[in-house]
Amino acid sequence: MAGISAGFASVFGTPLAGAVFGMEMAFIGKLSVEALIPCFIAAYTASSVTHLLGITHTVYSIKAFPSLSPSLIIIVIVACVVFGLTGRFFSQSIHFVKDHIVKNRTNDLIKAFLGGSLVIGLMFALNAQKFAGLSTWLIQAGFDGTVQLFDPVLKFLLTVLTLGTGFQGGEVTPLFGIGSSLGGLIGQLSNSSPSLLAALGLIAVFGCAANTPLTTVMLGIELFGIQAAPFYIIAALISYYVAGHHGIYGSQIIHIGKRHPVKAHQGKALRDLKRKTDEPQA
Repeated sequence: MAGISAGFASVFGTPLAGAVFGMEMAFIGKLSVEALIPCFIAAYTASSVTHLLGITHTVYSIKAFPSLSPSLIIIVIVACVVFGLTGRFFSQSIHFVKDHIVKNRTNDLIKAFLGGSLVIGLMFALNAQKFAGLSTWLIQAGFDGTVQLFDPVLKFLLTVLTLGTGFQGGEVTPLFGIGSSLGGLIGQLSNSSPSLLAALGLIAVFGCAANTPLTTVMLGIELFGIQAAPFYIIAALISYYVAGHHGIYGSQIIHIGKRHPVKAHQGKALRDLKRKTDEPQA
C-alpha cells in the first residue's frame, strides 16, 4: 500500500490523493486505516523527492465557475452518470477483449503481435495517430473546450484494445484523458463550463473505474482547488454508485457492497465475480 501511495503521489504530484489511494484501492467499501502512517509518509516523501529532482507536473485549472442553478445541477448529475457508465464500460471492455478475443491465443508474443498490429492498423485507418501514447493533449482540449465529437471514443477504443491484448499498465493517464475530454465535450454541447466538467470527468472516470471515491475527491482538491469541492463529492459518489461492482483492478475485494441486492458479493474479488458470471448456468 505504501508503494502504491508513493508511486501515485510522485507521478501525479498529488501526495494527499496518493496516500488515500494506497489505503483505499485494495478493498471496495473499506479504508485501510492501519496503513495510514506508512502511506502518508511514503506519499509525501516520494512527492518531495520528485520535486527535489526538478520534475514538474502539468497544471490544469477550472477557468470559470458558472453560477449555481437548477440547470447546472441537472447537467452535472447527468454528466456524472455518464462518467460512471464510461468507467464501468471501460473495465468491462478490457475484460471482454481478454476473455473473448485473445483468450485462446496461448502464446503471449502472438497476443502482443496481433494486438499491436490491430491498434496500429486502426490508427492509420481512422487517421488517429495523435491518440497514440498518453495523449495528454486530450486533457488540455477538455479544459479548453476544443474537443472533437469522437475524440473520447477513439481514445477509449484504442486504450481498451491496447490493454486488453496484453500491453499491461497505463490505465490512469488514458482514463484522465478520456474523462477530461468527455466532460469538456458535455460542457461544449450543453453550453456550460467545459473546464469544470472536464475536471469532474478527469477525476470521476478514473475514480469509478478504480472504485476509489475518497481518492476522487482528494484528487480534485489537489489538482483544481477546494472551491469546487461540492462538485467533486457529487461526481465521486454518483459515478462510484453507477459503476457497480466492476473495475480495472480484478484483485479488489468487496468489503461492503455498493447496493443491497449485491451484498452476496461481499468478501469476493472482482475477478471472481466475473468468473462466476462466465460459468454456464444449469
